Amino acid sequence: MYRRRVQSTLSDAVASWYSVRDFQQGFSCLRSRSRRERTLAQQFPSRGPVAALNRKRRLDGSQTLEGRIVKATAIRSSIWTFAIAICALPLLADGPQTSTIDGTITDAQGDALPGVTVTLTGPQNTRTEITDANGDYRFALLQSGNYTVTADLEGLGSVERAVVLELGKREDVDLTLGATAEEITVTSEAALVTKYDTGAVTALGEEALEHIPQATRNYWSNMKLMAGVVSYRQEFDQGPGVNGGIAQENVVFIDGVDISHNRRGGEMSFYMPSTVITENRMESAGFSAEYGRGVSGVMNTTIKTGTNEFHGDFLYIGQNPAWRAENWLGVPRPDSMINSYESGLGGPLFRNKAWFYGSLSEMNDNALDLTREGDLVDVNREAKPLVGKVNTQPNDRHQLALTWIDSPSGRLNPPGTAADVYSITRNSWNNRIQTLTWSFALTGSAFLEVKAANRELTTARIGSPPAPILPDALPDDPDGNDFRYRDLADGLRYNAPVQRLGAGGNDFPRDQANASLTFFRGKHEFKAGIDVQDVTFATITSIGTEYRGRGYSRSLPGGYATPVNKRVFDCPVPCNTAFTSGIGAAYIQDRITVGDHLTVSLGLRQDTQDINNNLDQEVMDYQKVAPRLSAVYDLNADGRMLVKASAGRYYDYIGLGVVFTEFTAGANGENAYTQYGWNPETGLYDVFQRRVEPRDPLASSVEPYYKDEISVGFDWQFSNNWVFKSRVTSWEMENMFHSTLQFDEQGAVVRDLRNWPQNRRQYEGILLQLNRAFRNDWSLQMNYARDWNEGNNESRNDNDDHLEGFGGIEVSTGILNPTSGPNWFGPISYQRDYLVNVIGMKVWRFGRHDLMTSLSAHLADGEPWGLQPATQVRHPVSGQTITTTTLRETRGTNRLDDFFTLNVNATYQFPIRGGVQGIIGGEVANVTNEQALVLINTRNGRPHTSLSTYQLTREFRLKVGVRF
Repeated sequence: MYRRRVQSTLSDAVASWYSVRDFQQGFSCLRSRSRRERTLAQQFPSRGPVAALNRKRRLDGSQTLEGRIVKATAIRSSIWTFAIAICALPLLADGPQTSTIDGTITDAQGDALPGVTVTLTGPQNTRTEITDANGDYRFALLQSGNYTVTADLEGLGSVERAVVLELGKREDVDLTLGATAEEITVTSEAALVTKYDTGAVTALGEEALEHIPQATRNYWSNMKLMAGVVSYRQEFDQGPGVNGGIAQENVVFIDGVDISHNRRGGEMSFYMPSTVITENRMESAGFSAEYGRGVSGVMNTTIKTGTNEFHGDFLYIGQNPAWRAENWLGVPRPDSMINSYESGLGGPLFRNKAWFYGSLSEMNDNALDLTREGDLVDVNREAKPLVGKVNTQPNDRHQLALTWIDSPSGRLNPPGTAADVYSITRNSWNNRIQTLTWSFALTGSAFLEVKAANRELTTARIGSPPAPILPDALPDDPDGNDFRYRDLADGLRYNAPVQRLGAGGNDFPRDQANASLTFFRGKHEFKAGIDVQDVTFATITSIGTEYRGRGYSRSLPGGYATPVNKRVFDCPVPCNTAFTSGIGAAYIQDRITVGDHLTVSLGLRQDTQDINNNLDQEVMDYQKVAPRLSAVYDLNADGRMLVKASAGRYYDYIGLGVVFTEFTAGANGENAYTQYGWNPETGLYDVFQRRVEPRDPLASSVEPYYKDEISVGFDWQFSNNWVFKSRVTSWEMENMFHSTLQFDEQGAVVRDLRNWPQNRRQYEGILLQLNRAFRNDWSLQMNYARDWNEGNNESRNDNDDHLEGFGGIEVSTGILNPTSGPNWFGPISYQRDYLVNVIGMKVWRFGRHDLMTSLSAHLADGEPWGLQPATQVRHPVSGQTITTTTLRETRGTNRLDDFFTLNVNATYQFPIRGGVQGIIGGEVANVTNEQALVLINTRNGRPHTSLSTYQLTREFRLKVGVRF
């Protein structure tokens, strides 16, 4: 009953994205290109976020937006996609989506052979080239997948080699023909290392993604199995840390489309099953000049494509709360089936010319929790992703690809810091991608790739039923209002939506276009590119008033045993603002082959970004140039033992969250408030303490921070099936910025945003990988990571308490400057002394019957943490106070539990009729039912009383389906 009540009742401040048009209209208005329209909308929020725009349009004689927003938004997206595609044609970018196979054909004496017929057989068609006078050949504009290269010359026989081609990569396939007229066919397996991968690369292929079980079936759950990837809070796979960085410092792509979070950067919010993915690929240390806007890792996910053969599958996933093991809270596990499915269909539209792939799924992560009052709540994340992809190659010179993904999802948030039924919220996410890629062979040695894309993310924060207001209660008591109470002792929230900005929502459109030109000349591979993006962050907030104190109780005067203050925020509820950013990048790179052993890459990248606030005032504008250098030395000139080294500078993206917080012109619902202290005589918060005004948006700015990195590695393919990889990396993060509250010369409290020279992070780490390719029906992947990752700042937004209230005295202890000092430098939360992953697969064949068995194991030591309670610092002259936090012990002094999970899968495939196979099997997540503590309240050092505080319990899932 509680679940139905929460899901069907909305906060007065906001309505669901899916059902109430004002929410959609508000975002449509805020994202308008007209500054006047935005201003009008913000002047009349109490009449609906789109009312002012409607009045303006009536005066112009045009129709209102009511009833037409969804259609208008769809039309806008289509126009944007078409317009960007046209505008991008002259450009020369991030993330190439087609790959290249090239090489040289020689005879047994090593002499080049011109006139050799080279045939490339792939999943979509067959292509043929003739070697030139130097014995060279090249196949470009290729999709990722499995290929076979065959060289044939009359009198010298033929030779072939398998090639596994990864997204946007180049593979060098040199072949040697025999010395006799007798036909000789030699088959060799695909190489497992390449001199063209200069960085530290980890990839999970289609077999692993389909059969390796994880805590959920969402595609990002597999990311934690990659070398050096740290999941924040161990199982929060949406925000992985890579190469010592934090989640917001990654760059995330799907089919080459940048889906990084507009507000903070990094993070993954799409919900899709792993069964629609061809490859998850992660590049960490040493990635080339093609990539930027992130300092830690580049993650690219490739959607499946159609082939010349029709193929499809339907997989039913059966889950049940009763099939989970008992949890530490004793949450009831009702016997109730959860029916989900994953389906896919692909094949030719026109054989050898055009292909399609489509997928429709319904997903559920089977999660229940308890409120602090003991009520059972359903916190499943439910999703219905729809995926479509069309590829066409009318001839060898042209290729077009169109991808469309729609992934709506939603859930009731786990209680966490929501301490009562009135603070729990429901979130919904509507994720969408539309992208068009055109690849064109200008000549036999020059290739152009152009991409236009629209990425949408709309989120809603839907409040619980508002707290009841009793007529006889004082207005500042919990029974007298429906505003939020925040307990400074433990950070818990009561009486109103828990989220920082209250009920409301966000809109994050990201329109983008890029193009790259690759040109081969002699021993040089030149590449140049440009990338442009138009990014928006529109938001609706509804805080209103927030009460602060220690020891919350609904029955106490003012709501606390120790009332502190209340903040009355400016801006009517709901409060609407929008911010935009233009992002650009250009790079040039030359990869040079020097003799038979050495390959050197020289790159230079320029990143630009301009940011406008809610009144279209430009508040930030920068241009940064970053050099990249890498080298690969082939010890034996046979491509099997490679020494790699890289050095470079990497600039991070400035998310629009900092613009909302620091550069809003006027009130945005959070940045302007009046603070009142508690008056025990009146039982009210009516003692004026201070007035906080929005900072002047044009008074100061910040620069993006950057990382300087060096790394050295060694890759060794010591047999046809086995490869060993290693990487040692060292970097330092510089110029980090964050905002604090400070005292000015008169002792008044002011907000201060700057690049702090005192902030620093430093990292040294080692990665080891030992992998066996999936051949002869089995594979094994193992990786180990160890790092030394320390710093005094790891802010996930622009706020951090380090150095806050400088010059102030801690009220409770009399300590000067409690927010600085040696305690602040230590292991950050993403640091791990050890990180081990094992992935294994084995197919057992019995005639036409197959049994696929697989497992994954993940072991890591616990997350570091230090006690960081709330405190107050007071100016010694004015007496003004700042509420902040301080580290009572060195950062990272303590650790949470070590984390281990073992997941297993068994799937039996049997013939039904013709090419149709039946599927039946099951998978078990967390076989040993480990219950590691993964979340701690650093304010008081105690675990939260939410199920997500501990590792997810063991779960069994049933799988039944068909495949053809």
